[in-house]
Amino acid sequence: MLVIIGGSGMLLEASQTLAKKSNDDLILCGRRLSPYEPILQENPKAEFLTFDFSNEEHYERLRTELIKKKKELTFLIWIHSLYYPYLEKFLLALRKNIKAVYLVKGSNSHPLPKNWMQDFPLKVIQLDKHPTEDCWLTHHEISQKVLAAMACRTDELNQSN
Repeated sequence: MLVIIGGSGMLLEASQTLAKKSNDDLILCGRRLSPYEPILQENPKAEFLTFDFSNEEHYERLRTELIKKKKELTFLIWIHSLYYPYLEKFLLALRKNIKAVYLVKGSNSHPLPKNWMQDFPLKVIQLDKHPTEDCWLTHHEISQKVLAAMACRTDELNQSN
């Protein structure tokens, strides 16, 4: 099961691509349903859960839902680093079910807790400025960087189609 948290803005293109290539169940977590509506209409295995990464209770509610599903979990997550303590508690509670965690970090993100690399199968996708121009990456470039970092995941999805 793929769980995407924070994928409706700059990661929307990546979310759409992963949803199209996946035969797996997909949970899209965000504050607003509207960006995800096309994905939900096209992918019968996709569902939406209202999720505000700044609300600790939403992590607990999502954890409860994921435990009920009893599936192996892969996460794509982009949240503000201020809320990493909520995320850490959430991931620790699900650790035995986690296959992979892809964490997108912006250029100004706080450092990760040191134990994260040991506690989780974590792949950090570090964003920065454009490599050849003095500007930030576009939404498309960010999604492409995320999809490239998740290449093993997307290869698995392509093989299952």
